[in-house]
Amino acid sequence: MKGSWIWLLAKRHLSGKASRPAVRWMNLFAFLGLSLSVFAWVSILSIMSGMQNQIREKILLEKPHLLWEGRPRSGAESLLASIRLEAGSDLKRVETYLRSEALVERLGPEDGTDAEPVAIGRQRGAVLEGRDEVLGDRADVGVELASQLEAGPGDRLRVRSAWALEQFPLRFQVTSLFESGLYEMDKTLIRVSRRTLGEWLGLEDAFSFVSIQLHDPEQSEVLRARLSQKLGLQLKSWQEADAALWYSLKMEKTVMSLAVFFVVLLSSFALYMAMSVRLAEKSREMALLRGLGATREQLQRLFLIEGALLGLVAVLVGALGSFVFCKLVSGWVELPSFYYSTSIPVSWSWARTGILGATVLLLALVSTWLPVRRGFSFSVAETLRS
Repeated sequence: MKGSWIWLLAKRHLSGKASRPAVRWMNLFAFLGLSLSVFAWVSILSIMSGMQNQIREKILLEKPHLLWEGRPRSGAESLLASIRLEAGSDLKRVETYLRSEALVERLGPEDGTDAEPVAIGRQRGAVLEGRDEVLGDRADVGVELASQLEAGPGDRLRVRSAWALEQFPLRFQVTSLFESGLYEMDKTLIRVSRRTLGEWLGLEDAFSFVSIQLHDPEQSEVLRARLSQKLGLQLKSWQEADAALWYSLKMEKTVMSLAVFFVVLLSSFALYMAMSVRLAEKSREMALLRGLGATREQLQRLFLIEGALLGLVAVLVGALGSFVFCKLVSGWVELPSFYYSTSIPVSWSWARTGILGATVLLLALVSTWLPVRRGFSFSVAETLRS
C-alpha cells in the first residue's frame, strides 16, 4: 500500500531500534517531559477549579446574592413587601437586619452585689446583628470570636454599639456558638434580638442591612438594576461585594497555569532537540531513501508522524494519569480539621483536558516541524559518500 513504509519506519524509529543509546534516552526524556507536563497542567487546574467552586458555593450558600448596607432607615416591612413583589419567582429568601459595629467584652462571674461586673480580657471589635428569631438577652456568637473572647454557652457579654457609645452597654448571655464556614463572619458576628437592639438604639422597624438570595445567583446583575431603581437603594451583587476575592482566585489560577505552561515549553524544546539529533543520526538512511525514489515531502511526513505519535501518546498517558490522580486525592486524601476544607475538591472537565491536550500536541508538532523543515537540504551523493 502506498505510504505504508512511512508508518513502518516511524514505528521502528520510535521503538529505538538501530538507534544510539543517547538518541533513545533523548526520546524517552522528551516523552516523559510531555507526559508529566500534561499531568501537572490538568491536575493543577482541576484542583484549583474545584477549590474555587467550593469557595463559591459556600459563599453563595451563606452570604447574600444582592445586598445593601448603610445608615439605619425606617420601613423594614414595606421594603420586604416591595422586594417580594418586584423579584417574584426569582426570589429565594429576603431578610433585613439591624447591624452595628460594636465593642464586646466577656464579663466575670456574678459576685452577688450591685457593682458593675468586671470585664475579663480586652475589648474586641464585633458586628451586632439584630435578628427576629433571636429573643430576649440571648446571643449567638461566631466560633472564632468566641475563641478570642474565651467565651462559651452560659457566659455573659457586655456590648457597646458604635452608634450609641454614650449609652449604658447592653448585656447578653451566650446561648450557642455558630460556624458559618466563612472566617470573616465567624470572627466578628454576634446575633442578638432585633427588638432588643432596636429599642436600645431607638430604631424600631428600622434596617441597616438587606440580604437577598436568589434561586439563580447568575441573575443577580439583572435583578440588581431593577431593584435599585425601584427601591432607591444602591444594591451590590455578590460579585461586587467580594470582588477582591474573585480577582485573587482568578489571578492565582492564571499565574499557576502560566507557570506550568513554561514547563510545557521546556518539554517541547526537549522534543525539538531529540528530533534534531535523530535527523542527524538518520541522515544516511534518509539519503538512501531519497536515492530509492522517496520524495522530500514523504520524508518530512515520516518525521512529522513520529512527532505526532510521540506527542499523542504522551498526552493520553498524562491525561489518564491526571484523571486517576484526581480521583484518588478527591476520594481518599483527608486534610487536618484546621484547614478550610478537610477534603481536596476536584473539578474534572473533559473539555478542559481536551483543550490542554490539544495545546501540548500542537506544540509537539511545531517542535517536530522546525528541525524537519530545514533538515533535508543535504546532497544525496555527498551524504552517501560520507
